[in-house]
Amino acid sequence: MNWFFLFFSFTGRISRSQFWTGLLILLGVELLFFWPLLQIYGADLRVRPAPLWFRNLNLLLDTALAWPTLAVMVKRQRDRDQSAHLSYLTVSMAIAYSALDAFGVVQTKAGATPLGYLAGVVSVGLLAIVIVELGARAGVPVRNRYGEPPLEQGNPDT
Repeated sequence: MNWFFLFFSFTGRISRSQFWTGLLILLGVELLFFWPLLQIYGADLRVRPAPLWFRNLNLLLDTALAWPTLAVMVKRQRDRDQSAHLSYLTVSMAIAYSALDAFGVVQTKAGATPLGYLAGVVSVGLLAIVIVELGARAGVPVRNRYGEPPLEQGNPDT
């Protein structure tokens, strides 16, 4: 697999398996970065919000991973012969949520704010749409306006 193509190129199409591989790698990067910090800090995010430095680091990492995430999602949408609007909306919402969290707008010591609940519901809804639309549904098995199928024609994994 061409990793540069997967994470940095916006041209072409990718299969469902390549989509899941890319997203799981990006999730792994985020977990590998933050899990040790949470363990050192001893944070229990169910009891209290993360400290400001942690929320700022999360915003920085989410912003840094926006391009690779977009690249993976856009190519998968192209395999479904769709424009990239869902990808842009999803990544924008993730960064907006991280920014609001970094400024302490979505949660306080007392719990989530009304804006936090709203942003959480919208985020979960977008995630469900992404999982169904990009992760579960098959791509167009023939050449489309974005190029050739990522795998052989008729393969159910496209």
